[in-house]
Amino acid sequence: MLYKIYKDIGSGTRKNGRNGYIEMMHDAKKHRFDIILVKSLSRFGRDTLEALSTIKSLKKMNVALLSEVEQINTLEVNDTVLSILLAAAQEESASKSENIKFGIHQRMRSGKAVLNHTRFLGYTKDETGKLVVVPKEAEIVRKIFSLYLDGNRVRKIKRYLEENGIKTVTG
Repeated sequence: MLYKIYKDIGSGTRKNGRNGYIEMMHDAKKHRFDIILVKSLSRFGRDTLEALSTIKSLKKMNVALLSEVEQINTLEVNDTVLSILLAAAQEESASKSENIKFGIHQRMRSGKAVLNHTRFLGYTKDETGKLVVVPKEAEIVRKIFSLYLDGNRVRKIKRYLEENGIKTVTG
């Protein structure tokens, strides 16, 4: 029977800031489950030493980590095999990260914006993907900036926009 689904928003390279991960380990210590199912070891932890340490702790609690991609049960494999699999997962994660960074830098060099322009006041993208100023929205951006430079805080600026019927891209 499924006990709970734990999730995190983050890189997975360190357990700090991974509230779901921390909660899962807390529940494991309380023996609330005996199996953790993950898609892949790279999704469980991307730092080899930290993931290996966590898996060793789980083994001591007799909690198995089952990985779909690698088709392993951590209670059935030795630490050497596990270390190799975790190192490969860490390298895969690092490689993906570098590829993403490379793609972002290439788009920047070519002048293509890397942002969600549909909710970005003052700009849109043209058919080639380059940022283009939206003159009417740019006036609003200039006014907001001017109000800020005059010492107004967010609430005052918001009030000014509302009182003058000025809407942001989200309404």
